[in-house]
Amino acid sequence: MNTMFLEPARGRGGSFFDPQEKSILRKIRSVMEAFETISYICVLDRRARIVRMNDRFAALFGAESADSTGMSVIPYLKRAGLSRLTVQIWKTLHAQSTHRQELALAENGEAPKWFDIHVTPHHDENGQIAGAVAVLLDITERKHVEEAMAFHAYHDALTGLPNRRRLEDRLHQTRLRADRLREKFALLFVDLDRFKQVNDVHGHRIGDAVLIEVASRIESVLRRDDTVCRQGGDEFIILLPGIRHPAAATGVARKLIDILSRPIFVDNTICRIGASVGIALYPDHDPRPDRLIQLADRAMYRAKASGRGRFAFFEDLPTQVALPIRFEERSEERTETLKIPEACHQCLVRVAAHAGLPSTSLALLAKS
Repeated sequence: MNTMFLEPARGRGGSFFDPQEKSILRKIRSVMEAFETISYICVLDRRARIVRMNDRFAALFGAESADSTGMSVIPYLKRAGLSRLTVQIWKTLHAQSTHRQELALAENGEAPKWFDIHVTPHHDENGQIAGAVAVLLDITERKHVEEAMAFHAYHDALTGLPNRRRLEDRLHQTRLRADRLREKFALLFVDLDRFKQVNDVHGHRIGDAVLIEVASRIESVLRRDDTVCRQGGDEFIILLPGIRHPAAATGVARKLIDILSRPIFVDNTICRIGASVGIALYPDHDPRPDRLIQLADRAMYRAKASGRGRFAFFEDLPTQVALPIRFEERSEERTETLKIPEACHQCLVRVAAHAGLPSTSLALLAKS
């Protein structure tokens, strides 16, 4: 950068600046020289001809040398695929405004770098545009940090799968598409069988490795447009958009149960788990996406309670469920059927499922 205007001016009596002012100018010049080493700078006249550019700018746009005074900058920009950007910048400048934009550019075939681009017009003594100064700042590291933060905001830290927050966004988009095209989509709620035993027996390090492998296996049976998210713990939710028939959802459920029932090898440990899957359909079971997740969850517990390693569709349950209740009276037993609310029945199903008991064992023992 030309810093001649910062040199102490001299008149007949010597310098116009006192020693303190000279010191300040030297510091300013030092800062500007340092700025030039970390930025890409090009000064243009009103016809987009190069007045001056530093070595970094020349290297970025493939100029033979920084000494390209008088040459048009436009061929260099076209070579970099920036023809449209050039037009936009020139329109902005003629509107007496500064153009600012973040853009990715590749230098000498290397990985693209991100730049914060500032193009500012400068004017002559009559207020007319005399040219422009372009300054590009390398913000690649900042972009990488932002991308990492954005990724972690929408993805599970362990498996790298989308999280519930991302799923909600996908659900919204899928519902809009389904309504527009009059199609269905399915939600599958997957809960791993016997995973707690893996953590209890082998520890959380092995358990984490198993979850990572499970995520990979689930993705392997899905289409590109499908979405799987980790709900938390050993639960996963799968979104299947654009299905024409419920059989498409059952086909995926069978593949999941099959692939997750195969042994998982971690170091020298063989882990055997499984999966139970609940399925809910839009709009058949409910037109509210958040409600569909709850229905798929309930269907999953019904599948687990029926023996694990199975899948079940959500079906409307009656308001009351007939449940056999066994009474023990002295030495003889009698069985009666009582009607209990659905909510209580679901609670009992969940308890039995977590305890590893089949639904047939839901008998309450009481003494008269």
